[in-house]
Amino acid sequence: MRPLTGFQYKGARTLEEVWEAASRYPGEARYLAGGTDLLVQLRKGSLRTPLLISLKRVRHLSGVTVVGDWIHIGSLTPVEDLVRSEVLKRKSPLLPLAAAQLGSRQIRNMATLGGNLCNASPAGDLSTALLCLDTELKLEGLEGARSGKLVDFFRGPGLTSLSSGEVMTGILIPSMEKGWVWSYQKLGVRRAMEIGIVNVALGLKLEEGVCREARIALGSVAPTPIRARRAEKRMEGQSLLPGLIEEVGELSAQESDPIDDLRASRAYRREMVLNLVRRGLRALSQAPAGEK
Repeated sequence: MRPLTGFQYKGARTLEEVWEAASRYPGEARYLAGGTDLLVQLRKGSLRTPLLISLKRVRHLSGVTVVGDWIHIGSLTPVEDLVRSEVLKRKSPLLPLAAAQLGSRQIRNMATLGGNLCNASPAGDLSTALLCLDTELKLEGLEGARSGKLVDFFRGPGLTSLSSGEVMTGILIPSMEKGWVWSYQKLGVRRAMEIGIVNVALGLKLEEGVCREARIALGSVAPTPIRARRAEKRMEGQSLLPGLIEEVGELSAQESDPIDDLRASRAYRREMVLNLVRRGLRALSQAPAGEK
């Protein structure tokens, strides 16, 4: 790998400093958060930039806080903090489950929530889980602040809806304690430190064995993480009987659109979507609310 040279470096302390520096190189400056993906790309030479702007010392961009019926998470929050957060374990346990699958502990201590999402990997563990949670994003740039749904943020592998110079400052996820059960499954060659061949995030709101609401998010099976909307709709108002679980697994596989690559074939990925959704639903159908 080549050394890190060929660009200027700016350590910003405020968002205003970030935007001022980025405005000198519209669309070319890059933001450094944890650096676990960005620095690798720069060293390989697969990515170039005239200016690297560090966000690490910008205040108020990290931490997990409860705001009414929502949980706010700052974009610079380390992934390992998501794994350990008691607030998340209690109010939104799917996210800690998925975060624990992201790399090694050393990587999770460096990687940040915002950096991981802005990397826009179709196989992202956090992306898949947060899509399942109907996450809202908080974005800020020179033209002001805006919010948007995570489902609209991803445009393709490595592509997002961020405007030039814009920064993701945090996310909002709803507090979902009562009646919900969750599952996160990741199929890879190894248990950890592996890009997922298929990722499946499941959430069910159950009342006396009847599914009142269903969430099914899939990663590594399309250009972006996706929700299996037809499969979700099929479950609403239904008891989780074996026949329904089999049907929902098939619908989820049909909604996926994977590719053939070095890690797995299109056919294999679709078969694994079917199997992982079925396996997760069988487990959740037996789990009291609050268990995973």
